[in-house]
Amino acid sequence: MSIFKRLLLISPFLIASYFLISSQLSDEGCDNFIETVFFFIKLIICFVFFVYAVTVSLRKRESEKLKVEPISGMIILSMFIVVFISIAYKDIFIGKIIFEAESKKSTSEYSTQKLNFRSNNRVTYIEQNIEYGCYKTFNYYTSNDTIILENEIELAKNLKTSKKYFKCKTRLLPINSSNNIDTISNYISFTIDSKSN
Repeated sequence: MSIFKRLLLISPFLIASYFLISSQLSDEGCDNFIETVFFFIKLIICFVFFVYAVTVSLRKRESEKLKVEPISGMIILSMFIVVFISIAYKDIFIGKIIFEAESKKSTSEYSTQKLNFRSNNRVTYIEQNIEYGCYKTFNYYTSNDTIILENEIELAKNLKTSKKYFKCKTRLLPINSSNNIDTISNYISFTIDSKSN
């Protein structure tokens, strides 16, 4: 079998891997039962194509011993490693969490809002309740003790984040458009998780 034909036959594994990796490293999404089912379906499809790709990359020599064809074998192994790392060590790709902050306000008794600040100047906003959790990731930057978010996050029941926060030891306090610390009730202030400091 020619190398071109082998590469063509392993392409379903590469495509399935791409979709699995992109869903794992997505900037926004939700974690709920349906999303978990979809994840496992994608994982199973990827595994089936992986087994098929490994079978295709094997070739018989005159000695009747099976040998892995080097080019397709290296491609399969490389993609398998990337898939494994994207699932097991997601923080390598999306940035390590340097500190977390949780809101004191809540849209209901059973929901919380969190901000996870990452080492690569990305922040993940998470809204979590009993049934599901949704997240969105965007950029932030710092200026002295001020954290500036790329955009405001609109929340349920008219709760929203400010674009700027003053970071003190235990809290993130919203700063209004006049650059003053804001105590108005429609802005969320966050308490910094002591374990992440």
